[in-house]
Amino acid sequence: MKRVKGPRYALHSTVYGLGVEDLDYYVEACFDYIIVSSYHSRRYSSEISRQRFPKSAQFYDGLKTDSRFRVVYSVAPIPWMRPGPMITVYKVPPCRTSNKRLGDS
Repeated sequence: MKRVKGPRYALHSTVYGLGVEDLDYYVEACFDYIIVSSYHSRRYSSEISRQRFPKSAQFYDGLKTDSRFRVVYSVAPIPWMRPGPMITVYKVPPCRTSNKRLGDS
């Protein structure tokens, strides 16, 4: 990776949306972006899923309603070319501590 030019990011999985944290965690840990697949966000929108996985449902709802997190990129599949999820990239607000962003040297 040292030979790669341009920005580099440390990636962290949410285990298909089951391992999410409170949105404040991502701000305090100085994340740059949260990338969401509609495959995962939709799975927590039903009432049954909301009851079984309240933390995950709250996370995805919060991304849509918390004005601190803004969409910086979104792409939807082209149905007649290739099926797939919508991908949305949210910008995490700047961290207010002296923590470095994850992946900073």
